[in-house]
Amino acid sequence: MLLRSLHRRAASPGVDALKTLVPPPETATSINWTDVRKRFGLNLPDDYELIVERYGAGRFDGALTVWVPDGRGGDDLFAFATAAAEELEDARDGAPTHLWTEPDGSECAVDLGTGAMMFTPWGAAVGGYYGYWHRNHKDPNKWPVLFTDLDGVWLYHRQGLAQFMVDLLDGKFPCGRLRGGVEHQFLAASPT
Repeated sequence: MLLRSLHRRAASPGVDALKTLVPPPETATSINWTDVRKRFGLNLPDDYELIVERYGAGRFDGALTVWVPDGRGGDDLFAFATAAAEELEDARDGAPTHLWTEPDGSECAVDLGTGAMMFTPWGAAVGGYYGYWHRNHKDPNKWPVLFTDLDGVWLYHRQGLAQFMVDLLDGKFPCGRLRGGVEHQFLAASPT
């Protein structure tokens, strides 16, 4: 497990950039990823696993939460994923009237598909935002990220969760409270 983590860390410039932008806590979080895969029913992207291991449960800039398997402080992936997936499913009918915005400012029509939902929740933010992986590839490390308030904001990032977080926190996406320009911090969840 340690060798796998070291290998992934070396191959994850997005996580390295996130750690530079938002210093992580001094202590790491230990997760049994084999158990998570069994319980969640799919493999998750390496950058997500590295973010969870390095930061644990808590909020980035007091606003953005990456849900953690069995997370404390209201940050539990297993507790919130089903409800967030249902929210996106409920928004499906109105979604085609909106545009996905990418970090370069380009836009295209939102396409949530017509069959089984190909989006898996990973977190949330203040203001009613949800984050999802777009499972459009068999390799989870190639999944784009969707971040939306399920109404007027539909941000789409093709470079994975860590790079999305860097770009969001650094102000590349116009998103209210989550805009850059402040000293970034991670607020760990209190043990319960």
